[in-house]
Amino acid sequence: MREQLWRYFPALLELEDNLGAEWLLELWEAAPTPDTASRLCEATIAKLLKRHRIRRFDAAFVANTLCRPPVRVAAETVEAASASPARCRGGSRRSS
Repeated sequence: MREQLWRYFPALLELEDNLGAEWLLELWEAAPTPDTASRLCEATIAKLLKRHRIRRFDAAFVANTLCRPPVRVAAETVEAASASPARCRGGSRRSS
């Protein structure tokens, strides 16, 4: 999974070493591609961080990290790779 993210969305890797962290998986589901991440509003990020009690980052830092220029790859690569968050969680979302 790390290699896959490194190929198309390395900014996500800068936020967390533990790729199984629930908050990171939820963020990846909300923004599975660099394009969708660049449109994610800070309020949404702030709610996610609060829900998971993440205090080492604020929403502005996460948003700025996610908005870094992505690696240029074929659209098919991004499409295939962005299906991974659901597979990592077993295809289901936890209810809050």
